[in-house]
Amino acid sequence: MRKAQVQKLSYEERAKHAKGFVFFHGFEPLILFLILSIFFYPLLFVALGFFVHMLEDLVEDIPLRTVKIKLFLSYALYRYFKK
Repeated sequence: MRKAQVQKLSYEERAKHAKGFVFFHGFEPLILFLILSIFFYPLLFVALGFFVHMLEDLVEDIPLRTVKIKLFLSYALYRYFKK
């Protein structure tokens, strides 16, 4: 679906069309990379890139009301296995 079509759908309809989950989106992987960067410092830059990408996702997902799916891996997994 195109973004314009998705925006016209209700939240419940959008949830029906959600496919899979995004594994590396969320605070959990970001925190993991921050912890691992203590031992291997280049991962700090990976974590910084994740953070910037998550901010960009927020700009797009707040109007679509899909923020929880991309910001929290645990919620995305819950929704994926609940179906």
